[in-house]
Amino acid sequence: MQSRRLPEEFRTKTHRWHTRRRLGGEAPGRSGARFAILAMAVGAIAMVFLSCGDGAVEPARPPSVPGAATVTVNPASATLTAIEGTALFIAEVRDQNGLVMAGAAVGWASGDASVVAVDAARLVTAAANRSATITATAGSVSGRRRARWPTW
Repeated sequence: MQSRRLPEEFRTKTHRWHTRRRLGGEAPGRSGARFAILAMAVGAIAMVFLSCGDGAVEPARPPSVPGAATVTVNPASATLTAIEGTALFIAEVRDQNGLVMAGAAVGWASGDASVVAVDAARLVTAAANRSATITATAGSVSGRRRARWPTW
């Protein structure tokens, strides 16, 4: 079999290319190809990250509004000394963290309006010679105390 020799010009170009490769240089026309491959790889990675999720941003949750957890009525009890006698009750409302809720709306009620009456100003008035429960309500939580007019 007869061997063919490559033309001198081709052998010189090939030798230069191999020499550049060994020395860390690039062959002519190759640097653009590497850049294109790198750009496609970066683009593909970016597409993967951008496609993770629907793009919607979760809205910030509003801070939880504390609600009434306990209502304490003071004094613990009141003894009225005469019919039409009065006593002032105070309600302390606390939230689920145990903090006092200043300015919380409190509703007042008498367990038996024929014995004692209570108004929005927290004033309890005796109407008969017995005892009744006074209830303070804030939201869905209530506190109770006894008010009585002593029997003789």
